[in-house]
Amino acid sequence: MKKINKYIFYLFFILIAFFNFQYNFLGVAGTKNFYEIPSSNNEIETTDGILYGHKTGRYVLGRFERENFKTWQDPLKYRNQYLTNDSNWYFAEYLTSYGLQVKIYGFLAYKFNLSLTDMHKINSLIYAAVIVILMELLHKYFSYRAIFFFGIAIIFSPWNIIFAKDIRWVQWSWYLPILSILFIDHLSKISENLKLLLTCILVMVFFILKFLISYEFISTIVMLTISIYIFISVYKKNTPIKKIITSSLLVSLSTLIAFLISIIILVNSKSHLVNYNNILKNRIYINLGLVNPIDIYCNQDATLGNSFIPKARTRNLEEVKICKEASLKKSNYTVTRAEVVLRYLVFRNLLPWIGNTETLSSDDFKSDLKQFWWDRNYSFYKEIFYKYNFNDFLFPISIFIQTALFLLLIFKVFVKFFQNYSAKYFLVLMSFFSSLSWFILAKEYSYIHLHLCYVVWTVSFIPFSVLILFDKKNKINSK
Repeated sequence: MKKINKYIFYLFFILIAFFNFQYNFLGVAGTKNFYEIPSSNNEIETTDGILYGHKTGRYVLGRFERENFKTWQDPLKYRNQYLTNDSNWYFAEYLTSYGLQVKIYGFLAYKFNLSLTDMHKINSLIYAAVIVILMELLHKYFSYRAIFFFGIAIIFSPWNIIFAKDIRWVQWSWYLPILSILFIDHLSKISENLKLLLTCILVMVFFILKFLISYEFISTIVMLTISIYIFISVYKKNTPIKKIITSSLLVSLSTLIAFLISIIILVNSKSHLVNYNNILKNRIYINLGLVNPIDIYCNQDATLGNSFIPKARTRNLEEVKICKEASLKKSNYTVTRAEVVLRYLVFRNLLPWIGNTETLSSDDFKSDLKQFWWDRNYSFYKEIFYKYNFNDFLFPISIFIQTALFLLLIFKVFVKFFQNYSAKYFLVLMSFFSSLSWFILAKEYSYIHLHLCYVVWTVSFIPFSVLILFDKKNKINSK
């Protein structure tokens, strides 16, 4: 009877997760503007890649350079363009990702005549199932109450909801390496050495899958995966420290091998492009904030700093000068890593539903907030207070409250860790640093993509802190 009740609960959980992911059920993620725009700004790279593949047989990430069309001005128009096969334009290939998702969904769309909505439903359903499997596997180490709130923290997170159905990022693939570790650990009839071998193989395979889809958020996903493995190793009683270190290094090595294999596959897939190695190197340097992007973006060879292959491949000296002068006015290169991290502690849409307070603010107020936040015009706050009424400020007040709750959560986790040096608090501490790592590593990318990168908190630190803080299982030993 207990098993039947458990399966009924999991089925119900999958349904709720599916409706949240697919339809923003009951407005959990906040306004339609928030729900639709972050992912749709990039999903066009997959939908256009599929249309291009249908025409040429070559499925790659990219965008058609449609006349006067900007995704941020009309963010959902690309869905109609996909429906009507609007593809008679120059195709700008995306340069720094292999685009495995385009090949997979392109094949499915061609073979089974799938619509974009059908592909969204597949993604939403798979992600919901992945979360439930993850919950069941985690029950070996945590109470049912803990895994319930862990699942709730994921499926009711506004940031997860806006990513879940998207066929550009394929968010469910981020948890596959963790699932493989947990699954192998549940196998009781094989030796520990064989478990380690299978773990390394599966982790490597699933990370190759993830890297061939995209490299975004890799430091977070890699660190969390390795932390899960260390947690499980420490969880087992009487495991020698030397063995924990050795096996963890081997799992880490498997992720590195996966990364190198994915880079080799990526470079080979772009072998038709001239100077591709320099293009890839420059994009990495730009995203990590290691070079001034203006010097690369405005180079005479226009391909060197772009994510896409542009129509115009070269610039003359006068165009280079104009480009640098214009770019200097909006350069983000001077932003420090500390400022980027501090920005991501100011938490928008941490809680479900509360994002709907955005509708109470006028468009003019939102425009001024962007000037304050995006353009770093911090002195502008003086003008804002005199121009608007109380209703306009309910949205930033909600952000302030959510930020305070988030900082309180971080504080509580650190206090708990120093009070009890156990495996579970090691895990939640590492989940915090795994999330933080992306903001520090990919400084430039994180600063530019404030509409995307909050998700690293909601796939790592927040659900795992909830998991551990709600846990009542006292089986975890300290080491």
